[in-house]
Amino acid sequence: MNRLNLMGETVRVLGMIGSNDECLTDMAVEVEWAGRTFGVPLSNLQGIDVDEHTAEAIADWHYWLATGHRL
Repeated sequence: MNRLNLMGETVRVLGMIGSNDECLTDMAVEVEWAGRTFGVPLSNLQGIDVDEHTAEAIADWHYWLATGHRL
C-alpha cells in the first residue's frame, strides 16, 4: 500500500484518475482518507511509505511541473 502526505495528513492512494478530459495542468489520483475517497492533484502529494516505482513517479511529476511543463 502506498501512503502519501496531503497537507499534513496521511492518505492512501487508490489509483490514477484517468479520462478523455484530463486536466491540462496536473494529473489527479484517487485517495482514501477518513473513510472517504476523492481526487487530488498529484502535485499536492509527497511520498511517506511508497515503493521505489511510486517514489520515482512522484519525483518525476514534481520535476516536470517545476520545469514549467504542462500536459
